Amino acid sequence: MKVGIIGAGPIGLYAAFRLVKAGKDVVIFEKDNVIAGNIRSWGFVRLFSQLELNLPPDAVEVLKQQGKSLPDMKEFLTGAQFVESILEPMAEYLKSTGKCEFMFGQEVLSVGRARFLKTEAIAAAGDSGRVGKPFRLLLRDASG
Repeated sequence: MKVGIIGAGPIGLYAAFRLVKAGKDVVIFEKDNVIAGNIRSWGFVRLFSQLELNLPPDAVEVLKQQGKSLPDMKEFLTGAQFVESILEPMAEYLKSTGKCEFMFGQEVLSVGRARFLKTEAIAAAGDSGRVGKPFRLLLRDASG
């Protein structure tokens, strides 16, 4: 079974990175037609924290192993610089693993458990009625 991630921004990409490292197959659903679509809309703005606070050490290690030249970890990047120097290489790495698929232009409207209505199998803590049941996503693409 694949793990679904909503959003191909920094959090979604890092979550996918960790899941792929753990051997899981991942699908990332992104509303825009490119990774980090939201960040691209404010790419001229400088991030409020240094790169070292926005990029975990294990991701740094893998990007360096891939031969990527990274900015100084003390630098305050703009959104556009963050996308170009960190997020795009991270997405390239994820694609190269064969364990991560990107679904662009897919807005996630709803997440629910397969074959359950909202009021079904909701009980006290410890009820196992929903445990192990797959999730189902309701998506909208560009055509509506």
